[in-house]
Amino acid sequence: MKTLLRDNRFLAAVLLLLFLFIHLYALDELPGGLNTDEVGTAYDAWCLANHGVDRHRDPFPVYPINYGDGQSAMYGWVLTALIALTGTVNTFIIRLPAALFGLILMAFGALTAHEVLGEKHPKAWFALGLFYLVCPYFTMAARFGLDCNLLAGMSTAFLYAVVRAARRGRMRDYALAGIAAGLTLYTYAVSYMIMALFLLLALAYLARVKLLKWKNILAAALPLVLIAWPLVAVQVINLFDLPEVTLFGKITLPRIPDYRAGEFGLSNPLRSLFNALKSTLMYDDRAANSTPQFWTMYPISVPFVLIGAIALLARGIRAVRTRAHDCAFFPLLWGALALAVGVTLSGDALQPNTNQMNGIFFAAALSAVTGIYTVLDWLRGNVRRAAAAAIATAYAACGGLFFHWYFIERSQDALFEAPMSEAIAFIEANDELAGRTVCMSQHYTYYLYATLPSPYDYSVPESGPFGDCGNYHFEPSDFVPPYDPESIYVVSRQYDAHIIEEAGFQPLQVGNAIVYLPADIDANTLVYPEPA
Repeated sequence: MKTLLRDNRFLAAVLLLLFLFIHLYALDELPGGLNTDEVGTAYDAWCLANHGVDRHRDPFPVYPINYGDGQSAMYGWVLTALIALTGTVNTFIIRLPAALFGLILMAFGALTAHEVLGEKHPKAWFALGLFYLVCPYFTMAARFGLDCNLLAGMSTAFLYAVVRAARRGRMRDYALAGIAAGLTLYTYAVSYMIMALFLLLALAYLARVKLLKWKNILAAALPLVLIAWPLVAVQVINLFDLPEVTLFGKITLPRIPDYRAGEFGLSNPLRSLFNALKSTLMYDDRAANSTPQFWTMYPISVPFVLIGAIALLARGIRAVRTRAHDCAFFPLLWGALALAVGVTLSGDALQPNTNQMNGIFFAAALSAVTGIYTVLDWLRGNVRRAAAAAIATAYAACGGLFFHWYFIERSQDALFEAPMSEAIAFIEANDELAGRTVCMSQHYTYYLYATLPSPYDYSVPESGPFGDCGNYHFEPSDFVPPYDPESIYVVSRQYDAHIIEEAGFQPLQVGNAIVYLPADIDANTLVYPEPA
């Protein structure tokens, strides 16, 4: 057994098997339902895979319009490829890109940890992998399809590429770093500012430690510019109110109706700093991101993160002062910039939330692992071994409690909504109901995902999640009295709609929905289609 525990291939296999179970088990069921961004991304990806345009009829937009305020493209592109490859779209497929980028985060995070800590602690890569697997944030973020969460994984791959390029000094390694940098920009718009500042300061650092070679910089800059220029063009189009551009009929540089440049600001920097630290180290207000019961990385991680961050900062300062390169500088710099940019996200009193801060989480995990090793290095002999065992036991206990809560105890009923597919099929199967106005209590994208019409069948709203798709209406105002006695009202089971019943409508439970029928319909004559 001792031999196996020294075998890096065996340890890597252990991490992979644990990853596959934690991230793929019941992925189509937990968390329950689908997030509104998941269904929007899923329908867009299905349209792109089958019709070459998204729901707004834009061919392969580099920054999709989504609900009017824009969305990062990387998630949709990966999902489009999976749909084209499998010929289907379902909850498992929708969430698979999140799991894949979780694997990227764990794998490249472990490799980067080995570069930063491996000389003194050869198994630091394995410790980082275990830390990733046991902490709540990484599991929760990788189990639902929120587009911006891919930044954590892609930026970690980019950091490893930078660390590797600086160590090896080869043009091809710098070119790979440039490719990774360009792709990172397509995961989340927040990365634009982080990346620009990082590249500027990294150049200054490389010059300081005498590793700056212009041929290497050009090797990185060329692929970065080639990949990133469409996103730059989108910013120019939207900042200067220019018309939308379609390149070669295949790629769209879109106008975004509700362009979100105004989300950045420093109206209350102290509050934003507090929120940024709270969302990173503790929890936010969104149940899909984090939980007050376990925090993002457990309360026990906070002192380790702080100790590790100080240790990495000391190494970074020493490298700059002595002009001796230390690869710890790069993840430290990225984490600091992710925190600084997070402070500028001041759209409301609770921002930035945890998913907006997702670009910091590898640096936080590396800091925690560094902090654990730093504490252990202060100790000797049996005291060190006892402390290591105590830390391992504490994380194992926390992990056991978290996974029991996540997979067994946690209520999924109200986390996300599920498409009301059975209710739609029921209405369409009955001539007495088909063609009537149907008011549904969900965003219009849930209907589109449930029925998968051609994007040319309906003109969806440019802005917002409400609107009409033929005789199906998705407006909150429809559920305010007085009610149309000829219309059908469809709500999820969690929706308190007793007032509709009191207005004379007949409630029928169909699948996960309650269908309120007009009083003149004889419910006993209706056909109930077989479940799909």
